[in-house]
Amino acid sequence: MLARLGISVVLLGATAGLVTSCTHRQKEAGISYAAWVPPGNVPPTLREIGTTAVDIIDLAALGAWPQVYARVRDINNAWSDYKHPTVVPPSDPRPPDTLLYGPLDTALARLREAAAARNATETMAAANDVNAAAFDLIAYYNPSVPPGLHRLAVLERKILLDSWDGRIDAAPDTLIEVRRTWEHVRPVVVARSSERVAEAFDRSLADQQAAVDALASTRLGDYAENALVMLNEMEQLSY
Repeated sequence: MLARLGISVVLLGATAGLVTSCTHRQKEAGISYAAWVPPGNVPPTLREIGTTAVDIIDLAALGAWPQVYARVRDINNAWSDYKHPTVVPPSDPRPPDTLLYGPLDTALARLREAAAARNATETMAAANDVNAAAFDLIAYYNPSVPPGLHRLAVLERKILLDSWDGRIDAAPDTLIEVRRTWEHVRPVVVARSSERVAEAFDRSLADQQAAVDALASTRLGDYAENALVMLNEMEQLSY
């Protein structure tokens, strides 16, 4: 399992390097909105939060808790800076994305608690939820990228984590959600890439179902990893 941990860092096609925010910045009083970003431009902080959360999954699986704590602190600082920017926007912000803050606040609180308890399983699950919440906000800024692709990645990563933990019993429900999401995303993938790409993911889903039916956790994890690579390629090549 440990030999495969590095794959999760590649899942989102993120560039290497995590931006930290360790200095204490003085915030202007009364600013409670996110900094204004022109439509279609994604705040880099959100991508930093997402990729750092995926990094935490690797580190928690290895039991590298000092590094986990550092990454959790990075996310906490970045999220605080995002919600309370020091620069006043040059024009009125878009409709309040503050309505989308709740899921990330909740997931981050769970991540802090799980990391403090050194609970690897819960830390990885909470980090995956932080990543999902960050990309929900990214979809708000850049709705042209089908959010279903990232939703699929979150679900496949959950299958991967459950397979590592020997919890194959959780996979059937997750696979149902994967198939339901894929039904909506598939036509877009075909339109923007090709039927061949979609058929490859269809086969992956069939392979995963066969592994679930056979109660083969290791095989299921391998298929979930491959599915994550496919989803990354769909996003990189087509969007």
